[in-house]
Amino acid sequence: MIGELRRVADHFGGAIWRRKEVGRAAQRSSGPKPLRGGTVLRNRYKVETFLFWDGRYNHYAATTMGGNEIYELVEFPDHRGIEGEMEIVAKQVCHRGILRRYDLFIEDNRSYVVLEYQVVPDLENSRRVFSAPDILRIAFNLADTLDYLHRHGIAQVDLSRGNIKDTGEVQKIMDLSGCLMFGNPSLEGFMEARRRDFLRLVDLLEGLILKAMEESEDLSLLQLISGLEEMVDKPPLSAKDFTERFFQYSVTQAKGEDERVMSEGMPRDEGVRAALPSCAL
Repeated sequence: MIGELRRVADHFGGAIWRRKEVGRAAQRSSGPKPLRGGTVLRNRYKVETFLFWDGRYNHYAATTMGGNEIYELVEFPDHRGIEGEMEIVAKQVCHRGILRRYDLFIEDNRSYVVLEYQVVPDLENSRRVFSAPDILRIAFNLADTLDYLHRHGIAQVDLSRGNIKDTGEVQKIMDLSGCLMFGNPSLEGFMEARRRDFLRLVDLLEGLILKAMEESEDLSLLQLISGLEEMVDKPPLSAKDFTERFFQYSVTQAKGEDERVMSEGMPRDEGVRAALPSCAL
């Protein structure tokens, strides 16, 4: 276990900092001084290594005292931004498309959130060359996650590529501290925030497609761009609206083998959520 942590520390603290595309994580020197390895918090969590500074918060790999569990620890200096995380924990948010929250505590004028630990890249730094079926699966996974959050009154989600872990099978949103919480889902402001979330999803997918087109000759990616442009003109109002329109357009435009492959694993008539498990935890 410790060997794995050292390997991860070498990855995050070594060569990756020299990579130009790291983005926010490259702002390591701008953040507050990180805790030293070996620091014990709440008499429970032992900091094993500093991972990175994301532009707002320090991230650490931590273990439990006397245990084998590994967690990601996010540090909030002066408690800035912790209110959103407190709401997330209070609502007991649990979904396969969100990094799971295990604990939240305050120590020495700093707040900490204990997250599920994933040794996978984010979409910004993923080295996968995405095919059209990959893009479709990412689209449906994230739409399902937005649907879950919206049903819990949570909107204005950060869908930047650097905030989404890519496990291959599923994509997991990391930071939810900047989200807005709505007690009444019928409020006009909530409806507008939901609409903006789906436009952010469209923008994310367009960026992934354009990047994939630079690395492959998959012409079916062009068809997906056309489908997304249609959604910019008429934004989706719900996850069901998004998935049905995107799926219908993609299958209508695809031909032959591309149609068969893209159809595999996509939602059928039994409904979008039936095809995508809501929580694998």
